[in-house]
Amino acid sequence: MKRYFFITVFLFVPVLLAFILHSCANRGAGPQGGPKDTIPPRIVKTTPENGILNFNKQKIEIAMDEIVLLEKLHEKVIVSPPQKTNASIKAYGKKVVVQFNDSIKPGTTYVVDFADAIVDNNEKNPLKNYAFTFSSGPLIDTLRISGHLIDAETLNPCAGVLVGAHTDLNDTAFSTKPFDIVAKTNENGYFCIKNAQEGARYRLYALKDFNGNYLYDMQEEAIAFKDTVFAPIFWTEERNDTIMSDSITIDTIYSYRIPVFRPNDVVLKMFKNFKPEQKFIKAERKSPYRFDLFFNAKLDTMPIIKPINFQFDANYILEKSTNVDTLSFWITDSLTWSVDTLSFELYYPKTDSLGVVQIEMDTIKLPVKADIKQNTESSTRGGGTRRGGKKNEDNNKPRIDFLTMKTNLNSYFDVYRPIELEFETPIEEFDASKIHLEIKKDTLWEPIAINIESDSVSKKFTINHSWIPEKEYTFSVDSAAFFEYYGKHTNKFSMKFRTRSLEDYANLYIVLTHFTGKERLLLLNKKEEVVRELKAEKETLFEYLEPGEYYMKLYIDENDNGKWDVGDYKTLQQPEDVYFFPSKIVLRAFWDVEEEWNYIYRPLLKQKPIELIKSNTKK
Repeated sequence: MKRYFFITVFLFVPVLLAFILHSCANRGAGPQGGPKDTIPPRIVKTTPENGILNFNKQKIEIAMDEIVLLEKLHEKVIVSPPQKTNASIKAYGKKVVVQFNDSIKPGTTYVVDFADAIVDNNEKNPLKNYAFTFSSGPLIDTLRISGHLIDAETLNPCAGVLVGAHTDLNDTAFSTKPFDIVAKTNENGYFCIKNAQEGARYRLYALKDFNGNYLYDMQEEAIAFKDTVFAPIFWTEERNDTIMSDSITIDTIYSYRIPVFRPNDVVLKMFKNFKPEQKFIKAERKSPYRFDLFFNAKLDTMPIIKPINFQFDANYILEKSTNVDTLSFWITDSLTWSVDTLSFELYYPKTDSLGVVQIEMDTIKLPVKADIKQNTESSTRGGGTRRGGKKNEDNNKPRIDFLTMKTNLNSYFDVYRPIELEFETPIEEFDASKIHLEIKKDTLWEPIAINIESDSVSKKFTINHSWIPEKEYTFSVDSAAFFEYYGKHTNKFSMKFRTRSLEDYANLYIVLTHFTGKERLLLLNKKEEVVRELKAEKETLFEYLEPGEYYMKLYIDENDNGKWDVGDYKTLQQPEDVYFFPSKIVLRAFWDVEEEWNYIYRPLLKQKPIELIKSNTKK
């Protein structure tokens, strides 16, 4: 018997060792700990009970059935009414503790709204829509005001923003008093203020509160407000439901009652009307011919220059940046630009410590570098600036530094686009007889009469023409057609191009079935960038569009200034209304697409295509 026992053990041991080694090497094939935990944490007990009356202590404890964490505490959790000193809210193992640092007001309903901030420790499963409510008096205020907060310009939902209400209906309450009751918006912009009083009347506001004082006292804070006064109400409604004995047979019909709170459909449109303090940043003179003044914000009042050592009455051209926060002065008088250091008094708007714009004066001295001055003095009006030491290989003559001219021409040119010529410096004069446009008919080139227009600075020139599709053209400029103020002129230029076929484009007709005459239409790409903008007619045509996917936006241009305007709380001016065509518009080459649109028919929250909202949320 002993002999057989040792033989059995001897044979079994290698098999056992192989199994153990295989199990160690292939851990992934073993048990994985069961299915993934998808169950949110559960409340076991609260101290005191949720909904307790006549409670005036400072501490609340919420016991959970597992270890929990508080996720994005400051973004999601809100205490209403707001506290002068924020409550301390922490998670300890299986417990959440709320410690009030302000005294509890008598006869007041308090709500600690956690939203979905309480999550379990393992899989971060959230306990959704949880709020703890108590009253320091004999009853709890249970009425609600709910709705959505959206961006006034994009109609995107605004998440994590305070929405508050005042029983003080004066316009000054928003900027002088903290909110009476508050809530925060969730990721969809939805808010629900849960402790409104019966019989009370409220004004509603939204606030991106930068300093945490629950009132609008900083211009950079984004806001929303409503002119409406809200009186929240409540009732119950009877509803019917069924229990099915099988897929087609009703076994039982039973009734139940549900609470109904109103208002529940408030839409607030958020905007920011921030005007930064006006101040002067610096002055620069990188070229003898030009100096720049830089300001931190758009100039509503133009500065005044009083020269000290030069003449400046009409010897300059003023160029403003797009935002009117940078002013470039192009000096057109050689006696002025040859001055080594320009000295002048600058009178400019500046915001003082009280927020009032006053006129400030600085004395400015702008020198020019010696090497720049030397190059300036060597310039010649007739032949351009010559660079010494650099020779043309063909004729061994100094190379002429011609005036650079940029164009928007390419070999295939859009039939709706004008020819544009751009220069780095202002043009003093040009010879229209040296600018030519020709069209090819059969084998011959025929000249075309052209009209040239320039911008206010004479740096950009435009040639409009009604192009014929699928035709060959030649645009040419003779040498010395354009002269700047500082000695350079253009070289000769010539380019052949062909206009595109109408079959390359699509046309879009927008028919507004609700029309006031104040509408402006914006055609957008999928990045919400404006492709075209037109003042709307009853029927508006967008011509010569590239095939592709587009979206349509509309705003009501109340003041007819050609741009969308934000609101202003000081004057109780709401932002101009914005609407979205509710679906994507697909355009194909050589197709005409017509869309009818009643932009007020669909509720505002259901207008913007969901793919645009999702794209913006990802950004």
